[in-house]
Amino acid sequence: MGLGKSIEVMALALLHPAPEAWASRDALKATLVISPPALLGQWRAELASRCPDATVVEWDAAEGLRAKRLRSADFVLCAYGDAASCAGSGAAFWRCVLDEPHAALTARARTCRVDASPAVEACAHVRAPNRWCVTGTPFGNGLFDVFGQLTFLGLVP
Repeated sequence: MGLGKSIEVMALALLHPAPEAWASRDALKATLVISPPALLGQWRAELASRCPDATVVEWDAAEGLRAKRLRSADFVLCAYGDAASCAGSGAAFWRCVLDEPHAALTARARTCRVDASPAVEACAHVRAPNRWCVTGTPFGNGLFDVFGQLTFLGLVP
């Protein structure tokens, strides 16, 4: 959409990094960006262009936390389909950002359940004290579309 959401996230990460005391065996200093698979390439390109000194790693569901490079990562990119693997790894990220969450986190209006989507469950269980949703389209079909995002943010109505 070209609204500058990725630049805002990068600026936030650079201006508010994880404190030194945060990083430990299971706590990573990285900002985890969970995105639709089609946008991961755009994130890689933007980070390479705007933050050339940043260490960017893609989440590998098979490899998980065994990758030593996650320890030094500034940004970890993950597709919504791999969010459950990431959440189940036990890792804690300094920040978790959901890019374009409106489609992946849409709750089912007929059941009035905010946890109807597997993506809602996975993203809600990612350990991160700082959580953001960035989208140009928070509502697609109606008010229930925002419930998944609220669940992720810990603001269940």
